Amino acid sequence: MPTVHVPPPYRGPTQGAAEIQVEASTVLGCLEAVETLHPGFRGQVLDASGRPHRFVKLFVNGELIDGEVLTARVSEGDRVEVLAAIAGGSEPARCGPLPRRGASLYNHQFDHQSRPRRDS
Repeated sequence: MPTVHVPPPYRGPTQGAAEIQVEASTVLGCLEAVETLHPGFRGQVLDASGRPHRFVKLFVNGELIDGEVLTARVSEGDRVEVLAAIAGGSEPARCGPLPRRGASLYNHQFDHQSRPRRDS
């Protein structure tokens, strides 16, 4: 049986399961088998037209497959991996000046803008 590797962001429907063995002969069949066992999984990986979401990459035995080729054959012992490329943040993190050398971080407090403020 092929094994589907589920990345941490998509493990909600699988109740935390990272690897699921399925009976299927194609990549799409593997994803649908996981959906049968764990409803809600397919929607995280595929859009309404059945193509991988924009930030999802699929691999078979470590090789990237084109999202349009979900009919790629898999067999006993193959590993189908779902990679969730998570994007985020709209601006760089702001941080204040570093404490002087030798100063203890415990002597600093942080204000609402995450900039260190020296205690008096």
